[in-house]
Amino acid sequence: MTIEVPHGDKQLIRQIQINPTAANDVNIDPAQYPTYGANLLQVFAAVPTVEFLFQLNTETRPIWEALQSLGVPSNVSILHDASCGKGVRIDTFPSPQLFGTIPCGYAGGIGPATIGAVLDTIVQDVELPTTHRKVWIDMESSLRSKLQVGDQSVDIFDINKVMECIAIAVERGMRE
Repeated sequence: MTIEVPHGDKQLIRQIQINPTAANDVNIDPAQYPTYGANLLQVFAAVPTVEFLFQLNTETRPIWEALQSLGVPSNVSILHDASCGKGVRIDTFPSPQLFGTIPCGYAGGIGPATIGAVLDTIVQDVELPTTHRKVWIDMESSLRSKLQVGDQSVDIFDINKVMECIAIAVERGMRE
C-alpha cells in the first residue's frame, strides 16, 4: 500500500487523545491501574514524535496517578475535562502548575456560545504559567452542525463555528 504524504511531511499523526472513560465505552478494572499506566508509558515511548493528550478527570485520575508514578514523558499533555468528553460545560479550571512542566488544556462544553466566558474565567481565575508554556482549550461537539442532504441529516464539522470562536478569542487579545 502506498500513502501519499503532502509537501514531504512524513508524519501523518501528530496528536492522539486518550479518553479512558465510561462515556467512551471503556471498562476499567481498578486492580489494573498500574498495568494501564505501564502500558500507556510503553505506547508513549514507542512514538515519541506524537503528542498524547490524556483526558484527566475524576474517572481517569487513578490511571494518571499510575502513569505519573512511572514518570510522564515529554510527549504527554493533560486535557482537563471534568465532563468526561460529554460536552458538559465546566466552570472550574485546575491550575496548570499542578503537574509541573506538563502542558495542559481545558475542555468541556466550550463552543461559540461559551468560549468568551470560558476564556475570561481562565484569564481571571487560573494561575497561568509564567514561562513560555501555553494552555489551550479543546472543543469538538460544539463545532459540528447538521446538514440536510436530500432526506438525510449529515453531521459535519462546521468551519463557520470555528471562525466564530477564533473571532471571540482575538477580540480578547489571544492571537497564539
